[in-house]
Amino acid sequence: MYEDAALVPTREGELARRELAFAASARAAVESVSPWRVAFVEARLGRGRSGRLLMTIAPPEGVTVEAIPPALASQLRALIVPLAPEPWTDAQTTLELAHPVMTSAQREPPTPRSPSLLLALCLVGLGASAGVTLDRLARARAREASPGRGRPLS
Repeated sequence: MYEDAALVPTREGELARRELAFAASARAAVESVSPWRVAFVEARLGRGRSGRLLMTIAPPEGVTVEAIPPALASQLRALIVPLAPEPWTDAQTTLELAHPVMTSAQREPPTPRSPSLLLALCLVGLGASAGVTLDRLARARAREASPGRGRPLS
């Protein structure tokens, strides 16, 4: 999804940017008020009451729950309604409890490895073949430039 308005100057692009902005503001609002973490947010805007917001939240570290407490759910829905860029109701916001796999600790990005020996050998071979090719081209041009050399006598 593009967040730059210059990249997608269409109605669909504008709608996508509004959806991204709504999802980001809903995530920020929930995380600023509640100790629960937001694992996933997806916003779909539409005409009238066809828009939807799906938010998957995870409990704080060390807390195990079977469901989102109803008081918390209503508080979060009430927090999201004024953020919507179009008329919005509580029923359009769906809150789900995150599966433990979704809330596992973020993995570190892999560290870049140094170039392998195989890559070094490939580069040496490429350089050697380029050198041979250039040498043959230079000899062919020299042969064409000197009219008497390299031709059989008739």
